[in-house]
Amino acid sequence: MFLGRAQVIHADGLPLEVQSAEVIDGWLSIRVRSSPTESFGRHGQQVPVVSGERFVISDEAGNELESSLVQASSGPLFGIVDIAFPTETELDLLGTLALRSASASVSFRLSQ
Repeated sequence: MFLGRAQVIHADGLPLEVQSAEVIDGWLSIRVRSSPTESFGRHGQQVPVVSGERFVISDEAGNELESSLVQASSGPLFGIVDIAFPTETELDLLGTLALRSASASVSFRLSQ
């Protein structure tokens, strides 16, 4: 189920643009774009910095989910990072959500 696009309320740290969110088979998937990169691996492949971090998403009531998967795209989609959260805890997806990692945080609301 597609939930919609994000309207950013506040951002701090590395640039992190929340693009969309959807719930699929018990997973909440958040798609973000982030341009700061770092070298990774033996060959020094460039990857978005946030693709190597764990994320937490929370709602206004304080309910939280921890990311299980953070995956970066390459090629023409470079800079797009998909973050998946198991929906073990119910989040209020209609209110303000906070997405944060070690180097970035953003508060946003979803609109359809």
